[in-house]
Amino acid sequence: MGSILAVENQKRWREVLSRGFEPDHPLEFLSPEGDLEHRLSSRHHDLVILDLQAAPGDPFRFLSRIRTLRPHMPVVVTSETEETEIVVRAIKEGAFDFVGKPYSAAKIRLAVDRALDTKSLRGEIDYLRHEQDVIYDFDRIIAESPNMKAVIRSLKKFAETDATILMTGETGTGKSFLSGSIHFNGHRRHKPFVKINCSNIPETLLE
Repeated sequence: MGSILAVENQKRWREVLSRGFEPDHPLEFLSPEGDLEHRLSSRHHDLVILDLQAAPGDPFRFLSRIRTLRPHMPVVVTSETEETEIVVRAIKEGAFDFVGKPYSAAKIRLAVDRALDTKSLRGEIDYLRHEQDVIYDFDRIIAESPNMKAVIRSLKKFAETDATILMTGETGTGKSFLSGSIHFNGHRRHKPFVKINCSNIPETLLE
């Protein structure tokens, strides 16, 4: 259940938004003369619905201001005009989606739900990446022997390169963990780390 701040001054569209979101999503309206910065800093909102005609002054500058104040909060833009230039500029300025008027409660609800789902998914991805950074941290590896300490020092250097690395050793010696440490401490850390058990792949398929 996400909290929504709507910049909309027409009674008709305020009623449509209320029908579309209440009571599932708490909905508040910001009047054109309202203090956007104070509202965003003093209250929690998960998403903004911005009508370009209701925005004070330059609507795209207003949109940019929202994105500056809350860069991770999605903004769904609405407008009575659906000219290609306006739609493209809104997206370039950081709008998640553009919904032209007239719209139904179901249509605007679909756009908002999609934006909130994407925000939630990105949050989960960022969390998992953070957890991986913590798990695969060279500084968290406990090594007592001089040989193992030397291996870790070498792997730290290799992690910063594009070198192909072959690690061998018996089961349970930490090959998978060390390879993960190399990946998540290198420049490919934001890309997938794929583990493949080659012993389970038929020889003909592997070729």
